[in-house]
Amino acid sequence: MEIKEVKAITLRNIDISDISLEEQIQKLDEERQEFEMAVFEALVNRSPENDAHAIEEAFDEIQAVLSYLQKTLGISAQEVMDHYYLHEAKLKSRPRKKE
Repeated sequence: MEIKEVKAITLRNIDISDISLEEQIQKLDEERQEFEMAVFEALVNRSPENDAHAIEEAFDEIQAVLSYLQKTLGISAQEVMDHYYLHEAKLKSRPRKKE
């Protein structure tokens, strides 16, 4: 598998105008389960293909979260990207070490 250099990720909204809030919540749950299963499969049977599948499912979950924000709060993917600097600042003070 060829890995291309990416300097930034652009988040995009998809058309969810025909999707109800209930359907979007179900999609969010579905994508979470698929992500967890893909990670489990990659842990049990490590391979580049299984790792790639776990990454694919991670992006699907991110997209489902973006769509949920869009559907519930009217927050666009651009607004999420505009707030990324706040997340980066938080990461600098969050080493996630157990005390």
